[in-house]
Amino acid sequence: MAISFPYTFANLSGNVPASDLDTNFNYTTTLAANATVASSLTGSELILLAQGGVPYSATITQIVAAVGTGTATQANQLTTGRTFSVSGDATGTSTTFNGTANLTIPVTVTSATTSTAGKVQLAQASDVAAQVSNTLAVTPSSLASLPNGAKAFCRWAGQATNGTCSIIKTYNVSSVTRTAGGTYTITFTNALADANYTINVNCSLWSGGSMMVNQTYNNTPSTSSFSITSTDLSNTGRDVAYYSIVCFD
Repeated sequence: MAISFPYTFANLSGNVPASDLDTNFNYTTTLAANATVASSLTGSELILLAQGGVPYSATITQIVAAVGTGTATQANQLTTGRTFSVSGDATGTSTTFNGTANLTIPVTVTSATTSTAGKVQLAQASDVAAQVSNTLAVTPSSLASLPNGAKAFCRWAGQATNGTCSIIKTYNVSSVTRTAGGTYTITFTNALADANYTINVNCSLWSGGSMMVNQTYNNTPSTSSFSITSTDLSNTGRDVAYYSIVCFD
Protein backbone atom coordinates (compact mmCIF):
# COMPACT_ATOMS: atom_id res chain seq x y z
CA MET A 1 0.00 0.00 0.00
CA ALA A 2 1.43 3.45 -0.90
CA ILE A 3 1.95 6.03 1.85
CA SER A 4 1.18 9.59 0.74
CA PHE A 5 2.15 13.01 2.12
CA PRO A 6 2.02 16.53 0.64
CA TYR A 7 5.80 16.48 0.26
CA THR A 8 8.42 15.07 -2.15
CA PHE A 9 10.26 11.82 -1.41
CA ALA A 10 13.55 10.25 -2.49
CA ASN A 11 15.86 7.48 -1.27
CA LEU A 12 18.69 8.86 0.91
CA SER A 13 21.26 7.75 3.35
CA GLY A 14 21.23 8.92 6.90
CA ASN A 15 18.57 8.88 9.53
CA VAL A 16 16.32 11.15 11.58
CA PRO A 17 14.85 10.00 14.90
CA ALA A 18 11.09 9.68 14.95
CA SER A 19 10.94 12.31 17.67
CA ASP A 20 12.51 14.84 15.31
CA LEU A 21 9.62 14.35 12.90
CA ASP A 22 7.22 15.63 15.54
CA THR A 23 9.49 18.58 16.42
CA ASN A 24 10.81 19.66 13.04
CA PHE A 25 8.38 18.29 10.45
CA ASN A 26 4.79 19.45 10.04
CA TYR A 27 3.51 16.16 8.54
CA THR A 28 -0.08 15.29 7.61
CA THR A 29 -2.00 12.13 6.76
CA THR A 30 -3.94 13.81 3.96
CA LEU A 31 -3.35 12.03 0.64
CA ALA A 32 -1.72 14.10 -2.13
CA ALA A 33 -1.31 12.95 -5.71
CA ASN A 34 2.07 14.70 -6.14
CA ALA A 35 3.69 12.97 -3.17
CA THR A 36 3.31 9.19 -3.11
CA VAL A 37 5.77 6.70 -1.68
CA ALA A 38 6.07 3.71 -4.00
CA SER A 39 4.59 0.51 -2.65
CA SER A 40 7.92 -1.21 -3.30
CA LEU A 41 9.60 0.69 -0.47
CA THR A 42 10.21 -1.35 2.62
CA GLY A 43 10.17 -0.33 6.24
CA SER A 44 13.97 -0.05 6.37
CA GLU A 45 14.50 2.12 3.29
CA LEU A 46 15.47 5.75 3.83
CA ILE A 47 13.53 8.52 2.15
CA LEU A 48 13.84 12.28 1.98
CA LEU A 49 11.02 14.51 3.20
CA ALA A 50 11.51 18.04 1.93
CA GLN A 51 9.55 20.99 3.31
CA GLY A 52 10.41 24.56 2.44
CA GLY A 53 13.66 23.38 0.90
CA VAL A 54 14.88 21.83 4.16
CA PRO A 55 15.34 18.05 3.80
CA TYR A 56 14.70 15.47 6.45
CA SER A 57 15.38 11.78 6.07
CA ALA A 58 13.68 8.91 7.85
CA THR A 59 12.71 5.32 7.30
CA ILE A 60 9.16 4.39 6.41
CA THR A 61 8.97 2.55 9.71
CA GLN A 62 9.80 5.79 11.53
CA ILE A 63 7.28 7.78 9.51
CA VAL A 64 4.49 5.33 10.19
CA ALA A 65 5.43 5.27 13.88
CA ALA A 66 5.39 9.06 14.03
CA VAL A 67 2.21 9.54 12.03
CA GLY A 68 0.39 6.70 13.76
CA THR A 69 -2.78 5.00 12.52
CA GLY A 70 -6.17 6.45 11.64
CA THR A 71 -9.09 6.34 9.26
CA ALA A 72 -8.44 7.06 5.60
CA THR A 73 -10.57 9.70 3.95
CA GLN A 74 -11.10 7.33 1.01
CA ALA A 75 -10.14 3.80 -0.05
CA ASN A 76 -10.38 1.69 -3.20
CA GLN A 77 -10.98 -1.56 -1.38
CA LEU A 78 -12.14 -2.78 2.01
CA THR A 79 -9.40 -4.25 4.19
CA THR A 80 -11.74 -7.11 5.04
CA GLY A 81 -14.38 -8.15 2.53
CA ARG A 82 -17.95 -8.67 3.70
CA THR A 83 -20.46 -11.31 2.65
CA PHE A 84 -24.06 -10.27 1.90
CA SER A 85 -26.89 -12.79 2.06
CA VAL A 86 -30.70 -12.82 2.00
CA SER A 87 -32.97 -14.48 4.54
CA GLY A 88 -36.64 -14.60 5.46
CA ASP A 89 -39.38 -15.01 2.84
CA ALA A 90 -36.90 -14.80 -0.05
CA THR A 91 -33.69 -16.50 -1.21
CA GLY A 92 -30.55 -15.18 -2.89
CA THR A 93 -26.94 -16.27 -3.54
CA SER A 94 -24.52 -15.11 -0.83
CA THR A 95 -22.03 -12.70 -2.42
CA THR A 96 -18.74 -11.23 -1.15
CA PHE A 97 -18.25 -7.46 -1.39
CA ASN A 98 -14.85 -5.71 -1.04
CA GLY A 99 -15.71 -2.29 -2.42
CA THR A 100 -14.02 -2.64 -5.82
CA ALA A 101 -17.24 -3.24 -7.79
CA ASN A 102 -20.98 -2.87 -7.47
CA LEU A 103 -22.87 -5.71 -5.85
CA THR A 104 -26.06 -7.31 -7.19
CA ILE A 105 -27.88 -10.20 -5.52
CA PRO A 106 -30.75 -11.70 -7.55
CA VAL A 107 -33.59 -12.38 -5.10
CA THR A 108 -36.32 -14.98 -5.48
CA VAL A 109 -39.41 -14.62 -3.33
CA THR A 110 -40.41 -17.89 -1.71
CA SER A 111 -43.65 -19.44 -2.97
CA ALA A 112 -46.32 -19.72 -0.31
CA THR A 113 -47.48 -23.04 1.06
CA THR A 114 -50.02 -23.99 3.70
CA SER A 115 -47.30 -23.53 6.32
CA THR A 116 -44.90 -21.01 4.74
CA ALA A 117 -45.44 -17.34 3.99
CA GLY A 118 -44.49 -16.18 0.49
CA LYS A 119 -45.80 -15.11 -2.89
CA VAL A 120 -48.94 -16.60 -4.38
CA GLN A 121 -50.44 -16.26 -7.85
CA LEU A 122 -53.89 -14.72 -8.16
CA ALA A 123 -56.63 -16.71 -9.83
CA GLN A 124 -58.23 -15.46 -13.02
CA ALA A 125 -61.96 -15.64 -13.66
CA SER A 126 -61.43 -18.73 -15.80
CA ASP A 127 -59.52 -20.42 -12.95
CA VAL A 128 -62.38 -19.83 -10.54
CA ALA A 129 -64.92 -21.11 -13.03
CA ALA A 130 -62.85 -24.25 -13.66
CA GLN A 131 -62.61 -25.00 -9.91
CA VAL A 132 -59.45 -27.13 -10.39
CA SER A 133 -56.45 -25.36 -8.85
CA ASN A 134 -55.73 -25.63 -5.13
CA THR A 135 -52.76 -23.21 -5.16
CA LEU A 136 -54.16 -20.02 -6.73
CA ALA A 137 -55.53 -17.23 -4.54
CA VAL A 138 -59.00 -15.86 -5.27
CA THR A 139 -60.06 -12.22 -5.03
CA PRO A 140 -63.52 -10.71 -4.57
CA SER A 141 -63.73 -9.92 -8.28
CA SER A 142 -62.68 -13.43 -9.34
CA LEU A 143 -65.27 -14.97 -7.01
CA ALA A 144 -67.93 -13.41 -9.20
CA SER A 145 -67.07 -16.09 -11.76
CA LEU A 146 -67.87 -18.98 -9.40
CA PRO A 147 -70.67 -20.81 -11.22
CA ASN A 148 -72.26 -22.42 -8.17
CA GLY A 149 -72.19 -19.36 -5.96
CA ALA A 150 -75.05 -16.93 -5.43
CA LYS A 151 -74.55 -13.69 -7.32
CA ALA A 152 -77.02 -11.85 -5.08
CA PHE A 153 -79.50 -12.43 -2.27
CA CYS A 154 -81.78 -10.22 -0.24
CA ARG A 155 -84.44 -10.32 2.47
CA TRP A 156 -86.61 -7.25 3.01
CA ALA A 157 -89.82 -6.16 4.70
CA GLY A 158 -92.91 -5.72 2.52
CA GLN A 159 -94.91 -2.53 2.82
CA ALA A 160 -98.28 -1.11 1.76
CA THR A 161 -96.97 2.10 0.14
CA ASN A 162 -94.64 2.77 -2.77
CA GLY A 163 -91.03 3.69 -2.00
CA THR A 164 -87.77 2.30 -0.70
CA CYS A 165 -88.12 -0.80 1.46
CA SER A 166 -86.24 -1.76 4.59
CA ILE A 167 -83.58 -4.37 3.77
CA ILE A 168 -82.94 -6.92 6.50
CA LYS A 169 -79.99 -8.76 4.96
CA THR A 170 -78.36 -8.57 1.57
CA TYR A 171 -75.48 -9.43 -0.70
CA ASN A 172 -74.97 -7.46 -3.92
CA VAL A 173 -78.36 -5.76 -3.66
CA SER A 174 -78.27 -2.00 -3.19
CA SER A 175 -82.00 -1.29 -2.93
CA VAL A 176 -85.54 -2.68 -3.06
CA THR A 177 -88.36 -0.38 -4.12
CA ARG A 178 -92.14 -0.96 -4.05
CA THR A 179 -93.64 0.34 -7.31
CA ALA A 180 -97.20 -1.03 -6.99
CA GLY A 181 -99.28 -3.35 -4.81
CA GLY A 182 -97.20 -6.51 -4.36
CA THR A 183 -94.60 -5.37 -6.95
CA TYR A 184 -90.97 -4.73 -5.99
CA THR A 185 -87.89 -3.81 -8.02
CA ILE A 186 -84.56 -5.24 -6.83
CA THR A 187 -81.41 -3.34 -7.92
CA PHE A 188 -77.96 -4.96 -7.83
CA THR A 189 -74.95 -3.24 -6.29
CA ASN A 190 -72.71 -4.70 -9.01
CA ALA A 191 -74.27 -5.64 -12.32
CA LEU A 192 -74.31 -9.32 -13.26
CA ALA A 193 -72.43 -10.68 -16.25
CA ASP A 194 -75.62 -11.11 -18.33
CA ALA A 195 -79.41 -11.06 -17.94
CA ASN A 196 -79.82 -14.84 -18.15
CA TYR A 197 -79.58 -15.46 -14.41
CA THR A 198 -82.05 -17.53 -12.43
CA ILE A 199 -84.22 -16.06 -9.67
CA ASN A 200 -85.57 -17.87 -6.65
CA VAL A 201 -88.35 -15.95 -4.84
CA ASN A 202 -90.06 -16.62 -1.52
CA CYS A 203 -92.42 -14.65 0.70
CA SER A 204 -94.31 -15.01 3.95
CA LEU A 205 -98.01 -16.05 4.07
CA TRP A 206 -100.75 -13.63 3.09
CA SER A 207 -103.43 -13.26 5.73
CA GLY A 208 -106.14 -13.32 3.07
CA GLY A 209 -105.49 -16.83 1.83
CA SER A 210 -103.53 -18.48 -0.95
CA MET A 211 -101.26 -16.40 -3.16
CA MET A 212 -98.40 -16.59 -5.67
CA VAL A 213 -95.08 -14.76 -5.97
CA ASN A 214 -92.99 -14.69 -9.12
CA GLN A 215 -90.94 -12.52 -11.39
CA THR A 216 -93.20 -9.85 -12.88
CA TYR A 217 -94.55 -11.25 -16.14
CA ASN A 218 -94.23 -7.97 -18.05
CA ASN A 219 -90.74 -7.09 -16.74
CA THR A 220 -87.61 -8.41 -18.47
CA PRO A 221 -84.65 -8.79 -16.12
CA SER A 222 -81.57 -6.72 -16.87
CA THR A 223 -78.00 -7.06 -15.67
CA SER A 224 -78.68 -4.33 -13.10
CA SER A 225 -82.20 -5.08 -11.77
CA PHE A 226 -85.42 -7.12 -11.97
CA SER A 227 -88.94 -7.02 -10.48
CA ILE A 228 -91.18 -9.50 -8.69
CA THR A 229 -94.91 -9.49 -7.91
CA SER A 230 -96.90 -11.28 -5.22
CA THR A 231 -100.61 -11.80 -6.04
CA ASP A 232 -103.62 -13.63 -4.76
CA LEU A 233 -105.27 -16.32 -6.89
CA SER A 234 -107.26 -13.68 -8.76
CA ASN A 235 -103.98 -12.03 -9.81
CA THR A 236 -104.45 -8.99 -7.59
CA GLY A 237 -101.19 -7.63 -6.14
CA ARG A 238 -100.85 -8.33 -2.41
CA ASP A 239 -98.14 -7.19 -0.02
CA VAL A 240 -96.88 -9.51 2.69
CA ALA A 241 -94.60 -9.08 5.69
CA TYR A 242 -91.35 -10.43 4.24
CA TYR A 243 -89.75 -11.30 0.89
CA SER A 244 -86.48 -12.98 -0.09
CA ILE A 245 -84.69 -13.59 -3.39
CA VAL A 246 -81.56 -15.47 -4.46
CA CYS A 247 -79.95 -15.08 -7.90
CA PHE A 248 -77.60 -17.51 -9.65
CA ASP A 249 -75.80 -16.98 -12.95
